[in-house]
Amino acid sequence: MKFLRVAASVFVLVLLAGFALAFSVYQSYSDLAVLNRTAKTKFADWEAALAPRRGMLDELTEIVSAYDDQAGTLQAAADKVLEEAPEGNDVSARITMHMIYGNTLSQMRGLGMRYPQLRDSDVFREWESEYLKTQIAEEAAKTGYNSAVREYNDVLDSFTGKLIALLFAVPPKPLIPG
Repeated sequence: MKFLRVAASVFVLVLLAGFALAFSVYQSYSDLAVLNRTAKTKFADWEAALAPRRGMLDELTEIVSAYDDQAGTLQAAADKVLEEAPEGNDVSARITMHMIYGNTLSQMRGLGMRYPQLRDSDVFREWESEYLKTQIAEEAAKTGYNSAVREYNDVLDSFTGKLIALLFAVPPKPLIPG
């Protein structure tokens, strides 16, 4: 009789622990789903903030090419990066592509800054002003995405998140560097 009471008590404790674990896994899964949607939205916002870069690079190439022939080479390299841009949900590859394109834009800007007469022109100052506004928007969007990804990855690093990652092969999301 005493054995049956102990066995029943152990059984009830195991059931309660199982229900608690199941509820915790469900809660983590729900959190991951919400944070995944948020991260995707924030990534789309970041890419939207990057959209003006192409036009800005074209304008800067036109401005700088009168002073330096290297501007055309940088423009061609940037166009090649865009041609090879990955499609779909490969966020890491798209982040890399945007970082390379941004690097090219920075190189072109540096090229323009080498020439004092160009740097002091009204056209370049106006372009620089728009560039800085775009940089602020990009940084704000990047911060939003990285914040959402950190929350997502934190949930994934929890005990129940690791169970979910193991069962469903859920990888962590990449951060935008810089």
